Amino acid sequence: MSRAEAEALFEINAAAAERSDDGQFDDLFAKAIVHHAASASGLPVPSRTIALAPDTAIESWAPTRAAGLDIEVLEWIASQMRGKLHGNRTVTKLVAVIIGATTLPLAQLLHVFDMGM
Repeated sequence: MSRAEAEALFEINAAAAERSDDGQFDDLFAKAIVHHAASASGLPVPSRTIALAPDTAIESWAPTRAAGLDIEVLEWIASQMRGKLHGNRTVTKLVAVIIGATTLPLAQLLHVFDMGM
């Protein structure tokens, strides 16, 4: 998944906030962004076909911690997410998968992604 493709998905996600697809796009979006982060960081990832397949669980291949992920890639994702995804369950999935639920204190996660509470 290239950065240009990831940018296009961020734009589609923002434009289609009112969609009713039972979370199918949210699942694809989360998988694609995590696939980009991992592959751009040089981590092993399955092929796009496998990683983005509806029947492939993101937890089966995605990194569980930020260790090994390129900080520039994480900063780029954070900048794309900042202020754009309030109330979107994809934010929660991305934070949990990319950053890892225990890697950073909650207060720091909120600051990184500008989620606010």
